[in-house]
Amino acid sequence: MQTEVKLYDILLWVEYDFTDGEDQSYDYVGSPPTVDLYAIYVGGVDIYDIFSSDQLEHIESEIIKQHLEQ
Repeated sequence: MQTEVKLYDILLWVEYDFTDGEDQSYDYVGSPPTVDLYAIYVGGVDIYDIFSSDQLEHIESEIIKQHLEQ
């Protein structure tokens, strides 16, 4: 999948996989939705490696928000 995410007023083009969470049941606690990031592009250049883990988590959170709002 691909989407645009804005970080520090910079538009990023992100390649990722999204997995829906599982609902809680009587005997199962459930699981949250997850995002696996593969690449982050600006101007056609993959800049994934320059992001800190906190920044990557922020990008993942933004993508999850996008999916939950649909």
